[in-house]
Amino acid sequence: MLGSLNSADKSVTIVGAGISGLLSAYTLDRAGYEVTLIDAADRAGGLIRTIETPYGMVECAANSLIATPPVEALCEDLQVSMRSVLDKGRARYIWRNGKMRRMPLSLGELIGTASRVLWTKGQGAQADRSLEDWGLHHLGPAGVQFLLTPFLLGVYGARPSELAVQAAFPFLEVGSDETLFQVLRKRKAARGKVAKAEMRAPRDGMGALIDALVERLDSRLGSRFQLGTEVKELPDAKNVWLSTPAGVSAKLVAGHDPAAAEQLDRVRYAPLVSATVFVTLRQLAAFRHGTGVLIPPSENRACLGVLFPSSTFGHRVSEARFSSFTMMLGGTVNPGILEQSDDELRETILEELTVLVGLTGDPLHIEICRWPRAIPVYSPGLVEVWKNLREGWCREPGRVLMGNYTGDVSIRGMIETLSSL
Repeated sequence: MLGSLNSADKSVTIVGAGISGLLSAYTLDRAGYEVTLIDAADRAGGLIRTIETPYGMVECAANSLIATPPVEALCEDLQVSMRSVLDKGRARYIWRNGKMRRMPLSLGELIGTASRVLWTKGQGAQADRSLEDWGLHHLGPAGVQFLLTPFLLGVYGARPSELAVQAAFPFLEVGSDETLFQVLRKRKAARGKVAKAEMRAPRDGMGALIDALVERLDSRLGSRFQLGTEVKELPDAKNVWLSTPAGVSAKLVAGHDPAAAEQLDRVRYAPLVSATVFVTLRQLAAFRHGTGVLIPPSENRACLGVLFPSSTFGHRVSEARFSSFTMMLGGTVNPGILEQSDDELRETILEELTVLVGLTGDPLHIEICRWPRAIPVYSPGLVEVWKNLREGWCREPGRVLMGNYTGDVSIRGMIETLSSL
């Protein structure tokens, strides 16, 4: 979140009813503000959407949440029933040399990476340091190639060279007198004995969280909750809260602050295709249960990774004889894949699943979701954008920017940030 509210006025106008706008409106309403929430779309929730098919559930974007205490408190208040990961769904894999591996590093590579974590001193904080440079220093080449890169492509849809430590993971900055191991140990100690948060998912899909937020806000805000209402200029209000994508926010502030609009236009987004495939268990020649598999670009596959929803949560398929997979394609490594037709994408998806999980025969169903601007790229330039916006348009109380590009790319991060208001 960038900016702050004008505490002298207890009303706030929020533009944008995606997940960040819904969460913001929910939090501020509970804090006693008179909230007006406006969005041009006819449906709230933005990218977050659950589609029900005859074969099971499709998540168009986020599949689950890390259930930290603020997340659990929100779901409990909204009466959103949550499911834990099945025991068989806890394994996570990296693809290397044609196989899914829980530990993709060789013994020698593992020893080398562990040695760097334990003994290599840091280089101090630098706003423009990429996660690739950080990783090569603290993990080594193998750690970057087979651990860091697939993880970052799975979360941000971008390579380590495109992401900044201070933007994406500022807590991983390592001082010149300490090691990464010492930083991680101090972070663990600071958390105390709080139980480690686990991955969970709404029983009825992520769309159930959206529906619960919409129902609550509809009952609380009434006519001040306005969908299908386009906002072409900044609202005339003491507290203006923009929860629109960076490019949309840029257009809204352009007439008031061209410099801020220019900064917002600098925010890059990674494109993604999310495709959920339903098959029968008999069609899987060699499949290992787990959360999913991430794929380093060096393995020359067409996708970034595959999630295993039916193995992870079970209730994602309508019958026990079905299995589902959600494939992620695109990102900054292959943005052109969004230009493929549905038929071309289906062919690519089936080729990948044949190799990755041993799929045989035709699937029962494929649901494709395209997101040209899916995830903000937390680049070194984004740190400068935040600084300039804080010192510019957001400097005056009553001007707030809140979205997945303002410091919290995850839903969990947004909930935690808002819970501190």
